[in-house]
Amino acid sequence: MNKSVGYAKFVNSSSLTTNNFKTELKKIVDNATNEDPEMGLDFDPIIDGQDHPDQGFELESFDSKTNFAVVKGKNLPDFKVTIKVVLEGNKWLVDGCGVINIPKDKQSKR
Repeated sequence: MNKSVGYAKFVNSSSLTTNNFKTELKKIVDNATNEDPEMGLDFDPIIDGQDHPDQGFELESFDSKTNFAVVKGKNLPDFKVTIKVVLEGNKWLVDGCGVINIPKDKQSKR
């Protein structure tokens, strides 16, 4: 649960995500905490997993019509995460990632 609260605080302080993303992440964390106050979320909804590639990610693909990007782990190429970006004003922001604001059919499969 502390991890969930930690990355929720990090995202809330970020200028790189939309308010929509922040609201949805909070809702996911709050729902999990209400369902199981001791455990909370048992995965990171931003990457849709419990662990992440140690060497970070690199871009695998980007669809300029839908603004969906897929990144893959540098040292784990089968570890993929879908990201949705939107242009707000003159700045590109993350509006979806992992399971947050990403339709099931667009979420990365492992």
